[in-house]
Parts: sequence; structure tokens; C-alpha cells
Amino acid sequence: MTTATTAEPTLVTFLLDRSSSMGSCLDATIEGFNGYIEELKKATTPISFTFLQFDHNTGCEINKVHFEKPIQDVPPIDRKTYQPRGSTPLIEATTKTIAALATAVAQKATKPKVVVCIQTDGEENMSAPEYTWQRLKDLIAEYTGKGWQFNFMGAGIDAYDQADKMGISAAATMSYDHTQAATTDSAFRDTASNAVNYAIGLAASTDYTMAQRASSGDAHAHRIFSNKAQSHVPPSLAMPSPATPHPLNLTTGGSHTVTPNAAASLDLTQ
Repeated sequence: MTTATTAEPTLVTFLLDRSSSMGSCLDATIEGFNGYIEELKKATTPISFTFLQFDHNTGCEINKVHFEKPIQDVPPIDRKTYQPRGSTPLIEATTKTIAALATAVAQKATKPKVVVCIQTDGEENMSAPEYTWQRLKDLIAEYTGKGWQFNFMGAGIDAYDQADKMGISAAATMSYDHTQAATTDSAFRDTASNAVNYAIGLAASTDYTMAQRASSGDAHAHRIFSNKAQSHVPPSLAMPSPATPHPLNLTTGGSHTVTPNAAASLDLTQ
């Protein structure tokens, strides 16, 4: 186990795609995600873990599975707790997650390191019209400027194209081969390992290495980096658009699902 170099707390939030197309790589995703949890548990400094799953059924739905749970207490997922369905409201789910997380972090007396990982196997196809790439890009730029770490994992897609629209750097992006258990496991474990090294102070960021991309079967990395196409996200002072009537709330515990017509918000602040 790596020796701790800092006692600063770290808050890791994982937004996992559970749209129907993820059914084609169901078992590999379950095993990969469980490997991710195992790697996070190797950290020797405090990590609190928030786990969200998203899809579009009657609207954008985000299920809060775990809220700021000590990583050592996080159980593995299985076919009962991860069931792909619906479409992919990528912009809306990501925007709501970041906005809610920002509210939660702002209320903390001790500011943690923040790591946000977004995973999907498909392109945006079902967000509400008011959720735009530019709005999301401004939001990510704002919090990247505050030191938050963002990772984007694309399962069998050109993740770099999606990440660029979001404003997530190519260095923090991986496009992994989701058809193979080994490459999926490698992608998830390396993502977690980078988060651990960042949490304990051994790395300045959660960026991927080219060796990690190779292990994940990344078919797009060579084109992106050989063309020096790594994107850069400048800090932005732009504020997010006004909250929607039923915002994602990440301020309290309790596992529940927020739907477009839900009376209660998803809370990530306590």
C-alpha cells in the first residue's frame, strides 16, 4: 500500500451510464467498476465516495446509490444493483451532478480535493433542450479552474470528441475497449489508481498516461496525441444557468432516485 503523503480529504464522485446499450457490456462493466472500488480502497488518506447512475426513462433520472460513503465501506455492484435501461441524457446528467456537487462542497468547512469521473458508452441523445454543451463546458471550466479533477471514460466510442465538447482535456480522457473484460478492467483500475495518487499527493492530477491508454485498448489516443489535439480548458468566470425546478441535490445522504417530476431533490450536502 502506498505511503500517505497528505491527510487532506478527497471526495470522489462517479457518474455511471446505465442506458440500455450498456447491456452489451454488462458483466465487464460490473467487474470493471468493482475493480475501480478495490483500487480506491488502497488509498491511505480519507476518500469519501458518491456513486450515481444515470439514464433517461420518462426523463433524465439520476439514482444516488452512495452518498459520501467512506470508500472502505462501499460494496461491489452486481446485476441487481446495476440494470441498464433507457437512453443517454449525458449533458443533463453531468450538468446536474456538477451543480449539485458544487453546492455540497461550498457548504463544507474543510474543502476537500474533488475528483469527478463520468462514464458512458454513447453520445448525448436525450437531454432537455435547456441543457447545452456550452453551458456544461462553462461549468466544467469554472470548477477545473478551482482545482477539481475531471475524468471522462468512453466505452467503445470516440471519447475525445465528447470530452472536447464538455471541456474536459484529452489528457484526462480515455476511450477504452468495452468488448473485452481485460481492457475494461484496466481502464477502471487505472482511473482509480490515478485518483488515489492524486488523493495522497503523489500526482498533481488524475490525467492518464499513454501506457494506461494502451492497456485499455484505446483506439483513438494515437490520433489525438500525435496530432497534438489535446484540448485546453481555460478558467471561466461564467456562472451556470439558473437551477431547474427539480435540481439534483447532493447535500444529504439516503439512497434514492430523482426523476423529472420528483418532489424531493437528490441531496449531496450531508
